[in-house]
Amino acid sequence: MTASPLRVACFVSSHGFGHATRMSAIINQICRKDNRAEIMIFSQVPSWFWPANLPRDCNIQVINEVTDVGLVQKGPFHHSLEDSFFRVEEFLSFSDSRTKRCTALLRSSNPHLVLCDISPLGIELGNRLQIPTVLLENFTWDWIYQSYTGQYPGFQHLVEKLKKIYDKTDLRIQCRPFCNEVKNCPSVNPIFRFPQTDRDIVLSRLGLSSSDKYVILTTGGIPMKHEILQDTHGFHVIIPGDYNSINRQDKVTYIPMNCEIAFIDLVQSSSHVIGKAGYSTVSECWGMNIPFTGVFREDFPESQVLREFCQKALTFNEISHLAFIDGSWFELFEDLPITTMEHSPKINGATQAVDEIVSFINE
Repeated sequence: MTASPLRVACFVSSHGFGHATRMSAIINQICRKDNRAEIMIFSQVPSWFWPANLPRDCNIQVINEVTDVGLVQKGPFHHSLEDSFFRVEEFLSFSDSRTKRCTALLRSSNPHLVLCDISPLGIELGNRLQIPTVLLENFTWDWIYQSYTGQYPGFQHLVEKLKKIYDKTDLRIQCRPFCNEVKNCPSVNPIFRFPQTDRDIVLSRLGLSSSDKYVILTTGGIPMKHEILQDTHGFHVIIPGDYNSINRQDKVTYIPMNCEIAFIDLVQSSSHVIGKAGYSTVSECWGMNIPFTGVFREDFPESQVLREFCQKALTFNEISHLAFIDGSWFELFEDLPITTMEHSPKINGATQAVDEIVSFINE
């Protein structure tokens, strides 16, 4: 590390929670290596997320700014290409008051590096200010938008502009399972948050006993209503969502997304996870050796890469979008695979990625 406290400016996409969960794992590992580290986070992820997922003994400042657009979501499984195009086109002009504010903050804080997942804004500003930039990704938006150019040709010039921005990065780290291999870039294991809480404590906070088993029903941070059947074959069902407090109805427990129980602790203590297959859910099931039943966004290019990884590396079932929506996946309950045997701990890609970052700084 550096002689002075390590100063890192993080630009984090708020497209879903996957980029923020990945970044939180990285920041935790940075702070383990240097508890003097000074972290500045630029993102529009909900304000409760960072205190819930970051160490309290590190110097962390959060700036609520748009750093990315991604795709404009119309729910957990659908997006609008037209809305996405116009918002991305405006965003990539990099000429508004937001860009000026971020530039001024970067100039005054003088970080050792700018770390982006997968915000093009951070890379652009880092280059303008001659601050070294690090890109953390399992896909980039130029790769995603390229697949939509047949439906929406206007994306092509955005693809070209984004590719030029991403190519300016000084260090690019690819996180498995990545979508588009880039030569001469280091790659790391799936990145997942480090669990903090023992299973008995998690069960107690959920109002369950140590002999109870539960499954998690998740849509990756975007709330939706679920059809819940009565017969859960002895399992409890935990549903994180847009709720004000923990509310239990028979064997179904609804919990707020900003619950005191971290999602990775819920995963580690669960018997099975069921829901939308996004990077963070898949990587955390992989890291905790928890079986996963997934539903995929068929119109999102990353989905096939995640599906193939799940098939090879996880105890995995796939269900259709319709089965997930209408609750007919409950028919699987009786035959859900459960992890009961000990597994060798997985090497967290966060540890590997921070090692790469430290080597880069020291050079």
